Amino acid sequence: MSRLRVITNRVMPWIAASGRLGKAKVKFLRCIFDDGSSAKQSNLKDFTNLVENLIETRFLEYNWEDAEYMYAGALDRAAGPLLENGEKVEEINHFKNKLKNSLMYFKSILTVQEPMGVICHGDFCRNNVLYKYENGSPVDIRFFDLATARYGSPMLDFTFFFFLNSSENSRKLYKDEYLKIYHDSLSATIPGLKVPSLEDFKEEFRRKAVYGFIICSFFKPACMDPVPFDPIKESRKPLEVRASRSLNNGGKKATEVTANMLRELIDLKCEI
Repeated sequence: MSRLRVITNRVMPWIAASGRLGKAKVKFLRCIFDDGSSAKQSNLKDFTNLVENLIETRFLEYNWEDAEYMYAGALDRAAGPLLENGEKVEEINHFKNKLKNSLMYFKSILTVQEPMGVICHGDFCRNNVLYKYENGSPVDIRFFDLATARYGSPMLDFTFFFFLNSSENSRKLYKDEYLKIYHDSLSATIPGLKVPSLEDFKEEFRRKAVYGFIICSFFKPACMDPVPFDPIKESRKPLEVRASRSLNNGGKKATEVTANMLRELIDLKCEI
C-alpha cells in the first residue's frame, strides 16, 4: 500500500520524461497537460519533435504472431473459470471477438484522445522502479528502462502498474484514492498548470484499463511462478513451448488471479 501511494504520487511529475530532468522536465510537463492552450502551444514544435523521435518497439507486425498467440491464450485462461460458472459470457465473447485482430485492437487502445496525450514509460512495472527508504518506509522513487516509451494515455502506465502490483481487495478499496493522488500530484507540480478534471481521469481509466489487464494477464502469472523467467533462453524455444509455459505460469492461483481481474474489468464497465 505504501509503495503504491509513493509511486502514484510521484508518477505524474515523471511522465514527461525520465527520473530527474530538472528544467527540461518542467518544460515537457508544461507541454503535455495544458489542454491545448499556452504552454503546450508555445512548446509544440519541441514537443512534436520529441514524440516523432520515439520508436515503436513492441507493437510491430513482423513479430506479432508470437504476441497474438500469447494474448489470446492468456484471455482464454482468465475467462475459463468465469465461463465454467456461466459468468460474463456475453462480455467475454465480445472481448474475444475484438482480440481476434489483436494488433489492430491494441492500436485502437493506444490511440490518443487529447488532452490526455503524454510521454509514457511504456513498461511501467515494479522491476523498473527503484525505491528510497527512510525508517523502513518508501519516500522516493527513480525510474529506468525506457526502451518502450511512447506517446499515449497516462492510463497505459497507470493501469499496468495498478493491476500488476495491487491485490483485488486493494483495487476495490483504493482505486479512486490512487487516481485522486495521481491527479492531485500533477495539479500541484506546476502552479497554474491546467489539467483535465479528476472525473476525466476516471473516465480515461475506464477507457484504457483493458490495456493494463491484457498485459498483466500473462505477465502477472510469470511474476508469480516459482521458476525465474529467463527471456533469452525462452526466446530460443519454439512458440508452442514458450506459450505452454507462459499459459501455465503461477499454476491455479495465477489463473484465479487473472480471472478475478477480468471479472473486475467487466464489473467496472471498462471498455473492452
